[in-house]
Amino acid sequence: MFKLTSTAFLAMKEDQDGVISDIDDMDEAIPSGKYVSPSPKPPRIRFNDMYKFCQDKEIKLEDLTEEQKKQFFY
Repeated sequence: MFKLTSTAFLAMKEDQDGVISDIDDMDEAIPSGKYVSPSPKPPRIRFNDMYKFCQDKEIKLEDLTEEQKKQFFY
């Protein structure tokens, strides 16, 4: 399944019964050609460990780099 952009949504057509049919020309509907599958779940984070890490390093949570944050995802 892919995420529809506003351009792709506008390119879809409704039948007389209100049923949306397939997009006729995908290249025209989404010129970038990029389709994004929705993420099944948001990342889970071990907050207690992250908080302890910040205390040990004497830094604020908001000062963590993306790499430092990723080590607490599970």
